[in-house]
Amino acid sequence: MTIVSRQPEDVSVVLEPFIELEMQVLVNITAQPSFSYHMPSPLVITPMTVTVGGAQQLVEQVASAVAQVSLANVTAPVAVRRPVILLDLQGGEISNGLTVEPPTVVVSATVEQRPGYRVLPVVPKRTGQPAPGYRYTSIDVEPSEVVVYGSPATIDTLPGYVGTAEVPIEGAVGDVSERVALELPENVSVVGDTQSVLVRIHITPLEDSITVSRSPVFLGLGEGLTATTNLKIVEIVLAGPVPRLNALTPGDVRVVLNLVGLEPGLHSLEPEVIVPEGLRAESVVPRTVPVEVRLIPSPTVTVTVTVTVTITVTPRPLSTPVVPPRR
Repeated sequence: MTIVSRQPEDVSVVLEPFIELEMQVLVNITAQPSFSYHMPSPLVITPMTVTVGGAQQLVEQVASAVAQVSLANVTAPVAVRRPVILLDLQGGEISNGLTVEPPTVVVSATVEQRPGYRVLPVVPKRTGQPAPGYRYTSIDVEPSEVVVYGSPATIDTLPGYVGTAEVPIEGAVGDVSERVALELPENVSVVGDTQSVLVRIHITPLEDSITVSRSPVFLGLGEGLTATTNLKIVEIVLAGPVPRLNALTPGDVRVVLNLVGLEPGLHSLEPEVIVPEGLRAESVVPRTVPVEVRLIPSPTVTVTVTVTVTITVTPRPLSTPVVPPRR
């Protein structure tokens, strides 16, 4: 093999000494704990230093080695392993040509509740009962928790929740939404402007099931065909809200046999049950219905022959009576 040409013809190589630099790892907290929490002691970094290696020109550009940590939503002591990032004097990341040993460090933070502060869930109170045939299924509160503060002795004696004023649900047939005040002990306040909460109590109908019987109805039978079945009744178990079941009328439930495209012969069809919205057919007995499709026979033509008889009568001339001669 012969090399005809090469581009470029010359390559310049600059040799730089390889150096290593030991640097202390700094921690950048990107998000602080919530207002009612604090860090009573400094962060702990393990190990505290890393070794940065590479070409001297690149290593000299490194201004700091940083591990970034977020303490948002942290409510207890935490230890996380984070990668070490190399930054220049302008705060830009240097990501190529350098090595970091070890590449990660463990950052430990002690996060505690501030004395005299507590985060407590909101527990709403309700009175009364929904209308007959209904029940309450769940309760939503917005916000679902609040931060309270007061003297540490008072805060420590709180029952572990904040109550609300009563929300009446007597006779309810649907969801109840109401904004109610918080019930706070004396000398206890809420951080911020939250003095009331929105309570949503979800009310749903009780469910039950009933059995109904219906005669199947044929649909889609082709022209010139007739269909019969020896099964006159189909039983359906309906389930759904009790008020809907109580309001059911005979015409609300239908059993349909779809005969579209069927040829003459015996067929086993699965019935289609049509029920009102909000109800469901949990079972159908039987699951299939036998149907016989037949051709409609051609009508018999009866020919009636009428015979007409004509009788011709020829009149005979009257004879002249003969008178005997006198003697």
